[in-house]
Amino acid sequence: MRLPCFRLLASLLFSPLLHAAPACDGTWQLQLTSANWGDIHARFEMRAETPELCVGRHAGSEGMLRLKLVGGNILAGELQFAQNPPQPLQIDSQTGRGEIQAGSMRGPLAVTFSSPPGALRPYPQLAAHMLDTATRQVYRPAALQHPSWQHYAAQVARVAENAQDDLAFLLGLARQWDGKAFSHFRFWRPNQSTPALMDSLARLLPPGAQAVELKPLGHGVALLSLRHFIGTSVRQQIATAFEQLPGLKTQQLILDLRGNQGGEFGGLDVAAQLGGAEALMGVFIGPRWWNQHSELPDTPARAQAADLQDRSLMGFQAAIRDQALTALRHRPVAQPFTGAVWVLTDARTASAAELLAAWLGDSGRAQLVGERTRGAVLASVFLDLPDGFKLMVPSADYVTAAGQRLEGQGVQPHVAVPGEQALDRALQLAAQPRS
Repeated sequence: MRLPCFRLLASLLFSPLLHAAPACDGTWQLQLTSANWGDIHARFEMRAETPELCVGRHAGSEGMLRLKLVGGNILAGELQFAQNPPQPLQIDSQTGRGEIQAGSMRGPLAVTFSSPPGALRPYPQLAAHMLDTATRQVYRPAALQHPSWQHYAAQVARVAENAQDDLAFLLGLARQWDGKAFSHFRFWRPNQSTPALMDSLARLLPPGAQAVELKPLGHGVALLSLRHFIGTSVRQQIATAFEQLPGLKTQQLILDLRGNQGGEFGGLDVAAQLGGAEALMGVFIGPRWWNQHSELPDTPARAQAADLQDRSLMGFQAAIRDQALTALRHRPVAQPFTGAVWVLTDARTASAAELLAAWLGDSGRAQLVGERTRGAVLASVFLDLPDGFKLMVPSADYVTAAGQRLEGQGVQPHVAVPGEQALDRALQLAAQPRS
């Protein structure tokens, strides 16, 4: 029987040993890096759809892999999941090495052109370990009584039993989690050490996603966009931006927190640059508090909370573990910016960005313009699990200096407009005469 042209060429090229590896038809195993799931393996059932086109499908994710031989040893095509945009890729059919050139899975790619049957890992054991760890580490045991968590926990074993690869396992679990019980819960396989985790997340941001950008808008108004607080360079970027304000003759400042999903404590640096009296910003409530109390801390308890001394990821997690209450305090710089401040928010503004927005709004230092923020402000701890998997579990609740809980509530702006209209509205407000 005569092989189609593509299969004949592929059978010659997929291995240095002629005909030693299968051609298009069969199970291919891809090792790739996903912004959502980390360093994972996924299996595709491949077949020759036409003499020129090889197509593979991934069970459980609606994933499609399409490849053509474009010359030499190079296979080129695209990887697509559900309704997401196709991600272009290339593979050297002799080495099995390649690259996904754009999209959420951008990065190196390795392909094994045949894969034995059966699950790649002991997913039921991994799932049981994950659930046990989450149950023991979650910030407040009462949170596990939420119907959302109860549903998730009941579905985990079924997903794990059916999973044959990492992508099916992680995606299947993610589809069961609606996030209503609490925020900052995530299970993935980053294959990164905890101290470097925030920097690794920063590298997964889209190219050019600079954390801090300052732009003069004329008439004494400047726009300071704060896209995220992830990575060790953010604090210096913030300091540099504020140093430039006098040279721009800035009288009014617009802080853009739209789409900022938080990170570390860059918001403290922003607040410090905006002056005001030294004061309590808010308090994190750790497991030690809930071991002895059933209610949120009252005003005297919040006032006595121990200050956060070490702002590193490891230092913060140690404070949450060892202290019942951990305070964030506002300490202004010597020469702060004293002009009017407008803060732009939307429904994607989350976590550390919400803490900043809440403080600036509650203290009266700024007017908030835009949409209610997401309401996802729990602190989290990163825990290592077997086989390179990692679990993020909420480790502490948060209340403002006035005792307001933001989780599930968010921060309400003073001037409510759709997020995409927030900048224009802030410019209108900035142009109005001020008393």
